[in-house]
Amino acid sequence: MPESPLDDLSPELISELASEETHVPSPGLRALNWLRMQPPVLIGVIVIAAIAACIMGILVLRSLLGGDSSTSQVPTLDPNVLAEYAVPTSDPILMDRGTPQPQTNIPISIAMKGLDFQILPYQVQANGEWRYPAGQSGTAVWIYGTIINYIVGIEQTRANMALMESFAPGDEITMTTSDGRAYHFGFAGLEELTSPGADILGQTSPGLTLITLGGKDETRLVVHGEYLLAREEGGVGQDTGPNISVGKPAQLGAIRVTALETSYLYDTPDIPEGWAFYLVDYQIENLSQDVLDPNRFRMVLQDGAGNTYSINLPASQAGSFGYLMLTIPPNTVAMGTAGYLVPTPLQGPKLTWSFSQLEAPEYIVKVLIDFEVPQETVDPFHLAAVNLSGAELSGDRTLLSVWGTVLNNSEEMLVVDMEYITLQGADESMALRAADPALPWTISPGETSSFRLAFQRPSSPIATFTLLNQPFEISGLE
Repeated sequence: MPESPLDDLSPELISELASEETHVPSPGLRALNWLRMQPPVLIGVIVIAAIAACIMGILVLRSLLGGDSSTSQVPTLDPNVLAEYAVPTSDPILMDRGTPQPQTNIPISIAMKGLDFQILPYQVQANGEWRYPAGQSGTAVWIYGTIINYIVGIEQTRANMALMESFAPGDEITMTTSDGRAYHFGFAGLEELTSPGADILGQTSPGLTLITLGGKDETRLVVHGEYLLAREEGGVGQDTGPNISVGKPAQLGAIRVTALETSYLYDTPDIPEGWAFYLVDYQIENLSQDVLDPNRFRMVLQDGAGNTYSINLPASQAGSFGYLMLTIPPNTVAMGTAGYLVPTPLQGPKLTWSFSQLEAPEYIVKVLIDFEVPQETVDPFHLAAVNLSGAELSGDRTLLSVWGTVLNNSEEMLVVDMEYITLQGADESMALRAADPALPWTISPGETSSFRLAFQRPSSPIATFTLLNQPFEISGLE
């Protein structure tokens, strides 16, 4: 057998060579060792060049994938995805005696709480199903055909739900239409619905209804907005129409309007505490040959401090004529009540009631109203002071006599009759046998009247004597 070249090597040297062969440095390790041997300045130049190369790579990759993702892309209608929702461009929204009207006030955007949403048209399905359109995240959808109470949906996301829950009184929503007009709506309330019904599509009063669509949660958030005066022109306080007084007619185009009477309700049980109803009964005369829709009227109340109030349906129903809902035929007179929910006390001394039409908000009839907060009438019974001086049983112990005084602290005449006098035993009311002076008592403002009354003796040892809702307990009647 021939000798191997390794035969002349010692075992120790062979082991050392084998170890070196199995631990050959990797290319990365060799590069690191090389860098350690270089000057610091050269190392810095190499690091900067590497970072620049990475940035260029990212930009090239982004370009290949379709452009700069930082540029916001406006979602557009996808006819393949939204075939069931798409609105034909030739489809008119309004028909006037069979004649299609041009689409001049289609909502195109909505702004609220510092956020802007593009608006896309949307059709509710024939089966009544509401769904947020796929692939349109970040947009709002307008329920096609709602042009009095605009119905707008946004995607039901956590961010959008938090946005809607953050609304508070005084917050506004601005909607811009395709004719360039901006319409303003004031926050009027927030509610939750398990499913939107047909009633939410009601078009009886100008306003905005914002609802969440889509998502897995069946509960929908709904924000209601009341229509406010246009801010760019024709607002209350500008000289854009005649100023008249209550009872005087004024003509606005082919409409003659008269504020017939005003009233202020503040003490009825159906009005929330701290609020009142201010009512304007009005008359509309249609001088044109067209049918007038009262839902196209705009009636706003402004108080002496400049605060404005939109029509409130419950308040309107409390008036003499109620909310005007029926159309007005040509050459016809109609009457209605414009009611407003206002805080108490309402600021005077001048109020302004403004009437205009949605199609021409810059032309306004303004009715100037003198207003003074009515002085609240205080029930004199609540101000009367009753003092019970004594009580005793008669000699035969069949009657109980009580005596005392009544002070009239009010500025009204106080009349006291048997209705306001009782003696109650444990389980029985005792009959009044005698009164001095005779009933009824008439007590002038600021005066005091003495009295003495005799009742049938109660069988219980304790009785309660009440005069003008002021009770006194009498004991020791055994």
